[in-house]
Amino acid sequence: KKARFTTPSSRYKKGESSVATAARQIRPTLTIAESRRADGKLIGRLRRERRYFRTVAIHYVQEVAHSRDYYARIMDYCQSREVHTSTLVTQMEALRSEVSTLQRQHIEHAQRDVSPEDGDSCS
Repeated sequence: KKARFTTPSSRYKKGESSVATAARQIRPTLTIAESRRADGKLIGRLRRERRYFRTVAIHYVQEVAHSRDYYARIMDYCQSREVHTSTLVTQMEALRSEVSTLQRQHIEHAQRDVSPEDGDSCS
């Protein structure tokens, strides 16, 4: 009888004999040249990826700088609008006060014009 392996491992399939395993090559052994070529391809790929991610990182840094600059400009604009609004409010309050003073003076003058003076009589 042939011996059969019942536990799977990296070289044997369940129920497969050692003869069948030896006959079947799971993976051809790489020669040194093929191994170096594969390593070279991997190194090249890793270098390309590193260049790509370095470029992406530089773009992100630039985007952050632009965003900060834009944020600073927006904040400056908002502050200038706040100052302008505050100035307008102050001017409006001054105009209201001036209008109120002018109305009061107008009423006082109108009352003086309507009321008879002490020495004048209409009889």
